[in-house]
Amino acid sequence: MKLQHDFASFIFLLLSILCVTDGCHDGRAALLNFKSSLADHSNRWSSWQGQNCCSRFGIRCSDLLHAIAVNLRNPNPDSFILNINSQLVSTSDSKTSTAVQGTISPSLFSLHHLRYLDLSFKDFMFSKLPTGFSNLTRLTYLSLENAMFSDSITTQFANLTSLRWLDLSCSLKIVDESSISYNLTSSLRVTGGLLSSYIYFGHISSSNLDWLWGLRNLRELRLSGVDPSKASQSSKWAEPLSILSDLRLLHLSNCGVFGMVPVNQSQLHLHSPRMDFNSLASAIPKELANLTALSVLDLSSANLHGSIPFLPQLQELYVGNNLDIAINLSSMFAVPWTHLERLDIQSTQVIGSIPASFTNTTSLVQFTARNCGIQGSVLSSMANLSEKIS
Repeated sequence: MKLQHDFASFIFLLLSILCVTDGCHDGRAALLNFKSSLADHSNRWSSWQGQNCCSRFGIRCSDLLHAIAVNLRNPNPDSFILNINSQLVSTSDSKTSTAVQGTISPSLFSLHHLRYLDLSFKDFMFSKLPTGFSNLTRLTYLSLENAMFSDSITTQFANLTSLRWLDLSCSLKIVDESSISYNLTSSLRVTGGLLSSYIYFGHISSSNLDWLWGLRNLRELRLSGVDPSKASQSSKWAEPLSILSDLRLLHLSNCGVFGMVPVNQSQLHLHSPRMDFNSLASAIPKELANLTALSVLDLSSANLHGSIPFLPQLQELYVGNNLDIAINLSSMFAVPWTHLERLDIQSTQVIGSIPASFTNTTSLVQFTARNCGIQGSVLSSMANLSEKIS
């Protein structure tokens, strides 16, 4: 009996050693197949050698040696500016792109234990969004930011009910030193602006937002550049957003959205909605004041009209480049905005001059108001803002 017990202990020890040596035993082949479908020009995956895939770059395993995280985000994505000649100019140190290029092997979707997947700033060559994402039902984090897909969102993510973070952005804000719109190729487009523009990395559209109904656990949703313009023609286009009661951050920048700014009273935790560079053609809803967690609101270049309602909870307000917004600073600052730190009203219609009550907002550290037609001189009491006024 003792011999059998010793032998069993030996086998258990041997298997334990083999498991450590051959870590990630259920995902090794899947990850190698995934890697083989991609060209790694910068050689960042040179550590993908040997049997223990748990020790490879970007891979993290559980105690049971299941791959639970794949983080292959490009750490040095290409960067650009739009210069004074309306030319798209790279500011990257490298002369060649560092983006991994290719297509996603279906083997990736056999990693059923994955909770974290980041493939941002890859070059997936305008391929379709794989339907296999729906198999990764344990995911809590998924980022495909600017990864060069070209497709329409239907049901690819509908099963990912555990998601807390989802980033499908396909455009990136860049510095724009030109006010002239500039068209590039059909696969790369720039939308002009006074101080910033967006450069597209692929094209993703969504004829409706019904695929969000099952993603009730989302805390951050980033869809910058995703085109839901067809959906936004309906007055109820944003209704699926209302079920995201735990949402903290919402990015719908540069989406071509029409209609009203969506306000959902159920989103009590929402603090950072961004809808800049859209065609809203509406006023800023005063109901936003009811969202007590709201701290950052970006509605610049959104074709807004009307005036700015009192939103006392805000720390940052960006409404610049909305030519039809009329701002009476005397009325706006009749009561202090006690939390406001940054205010951008450039290229709006400012009525009158800067009132003395403006300085009651003692938290303000940055004020941008160029091209507003402000009358009178800058108040001497605003000297503490002298380096942050433009």
